[in-house]
Amino acid sequence: MSHGSSLQNALDAFNDICNVDILSVTTSASAPQMMKTLAKCYFGAIEKDLISRYALSPRQVAILSCIRAPHAQDFLLTIPIDGLGQKMNHRQFRSVLCYRLTIPMFSEGSVCPSCNVHRMDKWGDHAVHCSSEVGVKFRHNLVRDILVDICSKVGIMVRKEAPMGFRSGDGKDLRPADLLLFNWLQGKDACLDVTGISPFAGMGAKSWAPAVALLNAVEKKKKKYASICEDNGYKFIPFAFSTFGEFDKDALDTLLRIKSISISHSNNVKSGEFIFHRVSFCIQKGVGAQLVSRLPSNFM
Repeated sequence: MSHGSSLQNALDAFNDICNVDILSVTTSASAPQMMKTLAKCYFGAIEKDLISRYALSPRQVAILSCIRAPHAQDFLLTIPIDGLGQKMNHRQFRSVLCYRLTIPMFSEGSVCPSCNVHRMDKWGDHAVHCSSEVGVKFRHNLVRDILVDICSKVGIMVRKEAPMGFRSGDGKDLRPADLLLFNWLQGKDACLDVTGISPFAGMGAKSWAPAVALLNAVEKKKKKYASICEDNGYKFIPFAFSTFGEFDKDALDTLLRIKSISISHSNNVKSGEFIFHRVSFCIQKGVGAQLVSRLPSNFM
């Protein structure tokens, strides 16, 4: 077979898979840009038909839906910078990839080395649910602190863990403000509550449904805090994210507004992209730390 016919066969296969004329998308591109365009086109077509073309497990279908959400994979675009906390060690990064690619990491049924109570599952779901050392609170605080740092850097007046003096009906102290954002909405200060959730929390992969865990977490927070904040003249913003990097609508809207403020201060449209990158990286850094703290020392 001649080189010419081999190239034509490759072009025909590409056009068939991607349902596009290859020459129509690369005519004016330089070689590096052309390869990038072709790769994006090809892998986009493959990803689109993953569920129908391959026999995926319920867990894989759920994770695929999660990581397709806006900004769920922005951590891969983050530039490693120690001073900004944008760096994780190789075990953390590998464990995050294993978690997202459904590669078993743990011995099924072994006791969690952190809480010494619950049993581990092979995928690591207990690791990201566990409230013991390097647990849910650890990941929550990482995200809270990175949001405070971002707000401070773009000129937003913010206070961390602001005591509001609110009490529930039974007299318990309520703390809805992981961040208190001053003059945030309609001239009012806003209490922003950070909450991270696994999409499999309480349901498992078989009963998973798109965004249900995030929606439930948001509704729970609103039920607890929204009315008391409004009654005292504050806005309430739930900032919910999943272990796979999904953001609830309120969280996305908040980050988009912070991005807009950053751009307006710098007059550089690209300056706001780092906001999503930093938060996305921070979430996965927290997940990686949770997984690694429970991994056998000889794994990875």
